[in-house]
Amino acid sequence: MNVVIYYNDHDLLQGRSLDISRNGMFVHTGSLTLPLYAMVDVVFPLETSTFGIPPQRAMAMVVRRADQGVGLMFSHDIATGEAYL
Repeated sequence: MNVVIYYNDHDLLQGRSLDISRNGMFVHTGSLTLPLYAMVDVVFPLETSTFGIPPQRAMAMVVRRADQGVGLMFSHDIATGEAYL
């Protein structure tokens, strides 16, 4: 699914989530990368097949950097709201 990542309150980049769980996601960002341990806001749809549901916005930390993307860990479980960070 397509996602938007905000870093320092700016619409930094658009990416594509390759893997998502309740704890985090890996986002393909191409050549653009983010600093390790940076706090970001990530916006993504809850379900791609359901219309009328507003996108989810979650705070996350960059916990992995790779050649073509970043691994993000959510600060809260997106299903239950339980805090991680």
